Amino acid sequence: MPAKRPDISRVELTERLAAIVESSDDAIIGKNLDGIVTAWNPAAERIFGYRAAEMIGHSIKILMPADRQDEEDRMIRRIRAGERIEHYETLRRRKDGEIIDVSLTISPIKNRQGRIVGASKIARDVSARKGAELTHAAMVNELKEIKAALDEHSIVAITDARGRITYVNDKFCAISQYSREELLGQDHRIINSKYHPKSFFRDLWGTIGRGRVWHGEVQNRAKDGSFYWVDTTIFPFVNAAGKPTQYVAIRTDITQRKQLQKEVLDISESEQRRIGADLHDGLGQQLTGIEILCAGLKEDAAGNPALAQQADRIAKLLRASIGQVRALARGLAPVQDEPDSLWAGIVELVEQTNSLGKAECELDSPTVVRFDDPVAAGQLYRIAQEAVNNALKHSRAKRITVSLLRSGKELELAVADNGVGFTPGPGRGMGLQVMRHRASVIGAGFTIEAKPGHGTVIRCRLLSRK
Repeated sequence: MPAKRPDISRVELTERLAAIVESSDDAIIGKNLDGIVTAWNPAAERIFGYRAAEMIGHSIKILMPADRQDEEDRMIRRIRAGERIEHYETLRRRKDGEIIDVSLTISPIKNRQGRIVGASKIARDVSARKGAELTHAAMVNELKEIKAALDEHSIVAITDARGRITYVNDKFCAISQYSREELLGQDHRIINSKYHPKSFFRDLWGTIGRGRVWHGEVQNRAKDGSFYWVDTTIFPFVNAAGKPTQYVAIRTDITQRKQLQKEVLDISESEQRRIGADLHDGLGQQLTGIEILCAGLKEDAAGNPALAQQADRIAKLLRASIGQVRALARGLAPVQDEPDSLWAGIVELVEQTNSLGKAECELDSPTVVRFDDPVAAGQLYRIAQEAVNNALKHSRAKRITVSLLRSGKELELAVADNGVGFTPGPGRGMGLQVMRHRASVIGAGFTIEAKPGHGTVIRCRLLSRK
């Protein structure tokens, strides 16, 4: 048997309703069919700024902006027809003149005979929500414009934390020749050209996996088997714990630039080999004769201090000339691709740089460095040689330090000078472009630290492939 409902007197019910109205956070307003306010709770005072004494007996149109005065008449007509108006969003004016956003719910009030005699209105201030919605909409529009500009210029892809592709733009599809359906859900191995060593990608993933931005040049393979180069920047998006949740990769097609660099480098190396061979073949005997002449001068001057001093000075000048010619010949001739040739070449490069007398050159390495990659060794030597030549020719350096350091499988070559320095930037000199290209060929990291008036440091880092 259901429990008997307690009897509630009309007085108690009225008191409860009054308590609800008084404690409500929403404005609760009563009005007659002429729009005259008959009830005004404390929340209405807080929201609109008018005290009850200022509103009761006055038209509700006081709250309406000038361009919304006809809203009240339309609402009264709907109320007279017995209609209930729910969640109607509009604008109202506070006592201080501020225009606020409100959401209205209006219900007809009937007397005991069922005749509609007025309306009750619940008004909620939604200005904060509307402001947030407008801000959000503005941000969405701005992001759409940024995305449109980015898509127009760059090749864009987004991957999840595992490297699976979740978004690609039209330019990505066009350059890779894969459709969007073929790419989504795949990882970037689908365009791997196998040009770069595994260490190259280990370094890439190690960097972005720590939440850091990675930048470099990558050769990719299109669907038809052709290769293309892209200048790539990968931005990790991290969560509150600092763990990457997705990666945004922005790429620029640099295939033409890389092809031009290769053509220039091929011509340069071909010419170097030709001249180098000529120097080795044509100057070998002459250099030997000069060395014999130096020895003869010293013997002839024996016992004659004045002549000996002059002979010694001439011998030093001749040796310096020999050093310059040999440096030129060795620099233009192919470097032997042997594991130990890098260390030996660096040592000789330092010695011959000192023999030129233009700058003091030193080798800063705590021990002899062995390197097990002959092809990479040849390219690293050429980078060191180019860096030293740049320091002598362009920076007016008086001191050059060459370092070759090995830590585990990582090898770092650095050439530092105290010259005039410069501001790094795209297109800064063919020498720098050639060095950067040589590094990319062997998958090495290449950085330039330079500042006007504070010298230059060129670094090249590489992992052994064996």
